[in-house]
Amino acid sequence: MEQQRSGIPSYQARGELSFELVQATEAAALACAGLLGKGDPEGVSNAAGEAMRRALDRSDMTGTVVLSPRHNPSLPPGAVIGAGDRKVDLGVYPVEGASQVARGHINAVSLLVAVDAGGFARLPATSQMEKFVAGPGARGDFASAVMAAIAGSGIDAAIGIGDLHATLIAACAVRCLGGEFLARLLPRNDEERALVGDAATRVYGMAELAPAADISVAITGVTGGPLLPGVAFASGYAETCSLVMSSRHATVRRRPPSTT
Repeated sequence: MEQQRSGIPSYQARGELSFELVQATEAAALACAGLLGKGDPEGVSNAAGEAMRRALDRSDMTGTVVLSPRHNPSLPPGAVIGAGDRKVDLGVYPVEGASQVARGHINAVSLLVAVDAGGFARLPATSQMEKFVAGPGARGDFASAVMAAIAGSGIDAAIGIGDLHATLIAACAVRCLGGEFLARLLPRNDEERALVGDAATRVYGMAELAPAADISVAITGVTGGPLLPGVAFASGYAETCSLVMSSRHATVRRRPPSTT
């Protein structure tokens, strides 16, 4: 059953953007789950990226990719997708954990974030960030960061090192959940240290990491884990389970299994 944090009208009644996004994460999850345990992380990434791009091309928005994994040919930074009236910036991870899918391990997800144009944080260009995530009352991958912000999940905090773009996307999800997120830049070489300068000692908070007024997030489980079940295949159909969030409406819903 869908869970909602407030008594506001349904997503369908508001034309909520999160439901545009979840169609793309479901498509990506289904596409790459077929390669589960086959030892081909590049194939997993490509299948997920191509499926997400096709789904976004059919959406009612025009999105510009701002945050994206490295070596993502289908959805590189700067790519413009769709031809709808609403213009947004996108953070895309068609599959976060391609190696986990290839090896048959847990916690791989497909995720997508949309903000109004210019709404993502603009930080010095480094490869990684060190982060600390805590829940509303209070291993460095995306699923753990989100779990730390969910009350009653059993995870009070998550600390780790992650890719810069993935960290900013995770911060957007944690903000929708009402959690706290702290991070600092982690330059890995002399070139990055020169780019970062004094900012290397700065600790960024939620207001700086996820500054957009309106954030929409969709996450679909691929291999399953504490956050979400993975794709389940049966005779003639498959099921996915997703989480959709909106910061503007203070809403979080766990989308029940969708059959394809």
